[in-house]
Parts: sequence; C-alpha cells; structure tokens
Amino acid sequence: MLLLTPALSDVVSHWDNLHEGLQTSVQEFYGLLEEALARRSIPGAQVSRVEHQEAGILSSNREYLRVTREGLYFDICAAPFGTGFFMSWWLTEPKNELSALVRLGVFGALFIGELMLVSALGLFLGTFLYSGLILGMVFAIATGALPSPELEAVVRSVPVLSWFYASFVKPVTFYRIDTTLMFQQAVHQAVLEVVDATTTAKGIRALNDQERKPIMRDFFTRKH
Repeated sequence: MLLLTPALSDVVSHWDNLHEGLQTSVQEFYGLLEEALARRSIPGAQVSRVEHQEAGILSSNREYLRVTREGLYFDICAAPFGTGFFMSWWLTEPKNELSALVRLGVFGALFIGELMLVSALGLFLGTFLYSGLILGMVFAIATGALPSPELEAVVRSVPVLSWFYASFVKPVTFYRIDTTLMFQQAVHQAVLEVVDATTTAKGIRALNDQERKPIMRDFFTRKH
C-alpha cells in the first residue's frame, strides 16, 4: 500500500478496557462485532482485517478489525491478557503521506500524462482535458464515488492540488466534524453491544459508565 500505517499523531480518539475474568475467543469477538456493524448500515463504511506489528520490524503481528470511512480508520483490538480480556480501539485520520520515492513516481506519472495529452491534442486542448480529468478524479475521491485512500494520498502529495483539495473540496466543516462523531459513536456502540452480550452470556459484570467512555484527543483543534 502507498499509505503509511496510522501513527499516534493521527489519533482522534481512543478507548480501552481490560475486563478481568472475561475469557472469550478473539475470532468470535470479531465475528460478533462484524455482525453488529453490519446491522448499523454505516454509510460508506468498509470492514476488513489488518495486522499491526507488536513492536519493530522483527516482531510478531497482531490482527485488528478495521472499519474505514472517508479517510478515517477505526482499528479495533481484542486479545486475552492474563486472567482477563483486553479490548481497545483507535480512531485515526492518517495524513496520507507518501514516501519520497513514491512521491517522485507520482510527479513523474502526472508529468508524462500531461505531455502525452498535449502532444496528442495540442497545448490548449490537452491542458484543458488533463485539468478536467484531474479535477474530476479529485471530486470523485472527495464524494466517495471513487473510494481510494491510495488515490487520496496522491492528491494530498501534490503541492497546489493538496491545497485546493483541503481548502475547497474537502475542508473542515461542522458537518464533517459531526459525521466523524457519528461514525465514532456508531462503531463504539457496536463494540459495547458485543461486550455486553459476551459478559451477560458468561455471567460476568457489565462495564460501568466510566469504563464505557472514549478518550477524545485534540480533534477540534487539529490541523487538516
């Protein structure tokens, strides 16, 4: 993938709980969670399994359940730990940065594409058509018609195009913040639904109010 793994600096909010006495299967937990998410029909959400390294490049991988929507990544972890069962999630908004080598390749491909159209159609028509294709792709990515984090990473890596994208196509608005909060609450409620069903089935105490609350980071003051 072109994208970097979401970093701690990309965190919007976080939740975790180590439930003592709870023992269950990780795969069963993820399966129930996938069903709970499907019932909520979250617009534009995609569910998958991903692996994160536990430490460095030689460490083992840990499987997470990932829910993505409009550039937001929800990575959910479940794992037995001692006499309890640990659950957590991280809501992140990756900066979609590309490596220097990939960035150079992107610039080269864009330049060659423009040269080909200009050579075939002439300077005016070629430039006009090329600009239209680029802007069409940008709006398709922003509206979800072309849902691709990789292509969004490309858009955000081109200097002038990235400014246009962040300022006019996909700026930070009240509605965007609201839909982020909707997404967070929908997934969090799905997680709590599975936790409650599991603890009830096993006759173990439910989470208290404090244990249910996520930790919000500086989302409202973050630069996008």
